Amino acid sequence: MRGQTITGLAAIALAVGFNIPYAALASLYEYPAILRRPAADALDLFAAGGPPLVLAWIGFMLAALAMVPLATALAITPQRLTARPALAVGAAVSGAWRAWPRPSVCRAGCSPSRPWRRPT
Repeated sequence: MRGQTITGLAAIALAVGFNIPYAALASLYEYPAILRRPAADALDLFAAGGPPLVLAWIGFMLAALAMVPLATALAITPQRLTARPALAVGAAVSGAWRAWPRPSVCRAGCSPSRPWRRPT
């Protein structure tokens, strides 16, 4: 198979694979409508969701991470590598950097000194 065919099939598979956990989140967690509600409601609903909800979020995360190699494959083509190699590689690296979780961002948002408490 040619590289374009494989990349195209991967894009189709990723589109289908991304919608499966999204549908699970929509039915289990009222996603994305839950994002417009107070944080306390979202956290209560998350706590009530149990393991199926956690698995849906893990599937959603894995589908998002699967976009990194696909974006790299789309950014680095033989024509782009020949014409502008630094631009092709830079686009792929910057796309991967944006998608990769950074611990400093996670630590800033989830500090143990500021535990979540339900407002009274």
